This record gives sequence, structure tokens and C-alpha cells, in this order.
Amino acid sequence: LARDDDGVFTFPDYERSQINALKQLAKNILQRYPDMTPKNVVGHSDIAVGRKSDPGPKLPWKELYEAGIGAWYDDATRDRYREGFERDGLPPRADLLEAFRLYGYALPATVDDAYFTSLLRAFQ
Repeated sequence: LARDDDGVFTFPDYERSQINALKQLAKNILQRYPDMTPKNVVGHSDIAVGRKSDPGPKLPWKELYEAGIGAWYDDATRDRYREGFERDGLPPRADLLEAFRLYGYALPATVDDAYFTSLLRAFQ
């Protein structure tokens, strides 16, 4: 993660060696903690919503998912949701927050606009 003088953040690509080491570490953790499912492997930004932005958009989550780590979506599901959101808009905020809670996010009692935006960005 780098920030220029104007406060703009850039996310450099990860080195292949970093991705390989991450896969090895995550698989080891999943083996040692069998009650932890692969979808429970998340980024720092998912845990510290609004405070942390790592690992950032360059982490290859799909590749990790294909290696049995993390969660990913299939294209048909993405397209179905995208079409519905474009046609009908987003679901009510309360419904989205409940979906995040069910997925495992620990949310504060009150969610302001800034936190909600950070939450959506982290989940993407």
C-alpha cells in the first residue's frame, strides 16, 4: 500500500512468492483449526472495517478460493444480482446489514453512512 502526496492510495501487485507463502500459511491454519471453514479466511479490512484497507484490491481472492481458501462467487450469481440491483436498486440498508451479520460481520449497534460505505467496500 502506498500513498502519494495528494493522499491517493495505490495498491502494488503482490509478488508470486507472497501469494504462494499465503496459500501455504492459510492451508496450514485451516488444517490446524478444522472448525474454521475456508470462507472464514478474510482480509484485515473485513475485520477492521473503516480502519484498515489491507490486503487491498490486488489480492487474488479468486486464486485463493480455487486453492481452497476464502470465498468467491460464480459469474452467473454475480450477473443475476447485478441485473437485479440495476433494475431495482439495492435492498434496504437494514436488510443488507442483517445479511452482513449472518455472514459473520460483527457490526456496531449503530452504523453511520461512513461505516456503511466502508463495509460495502470491504465486502466487495
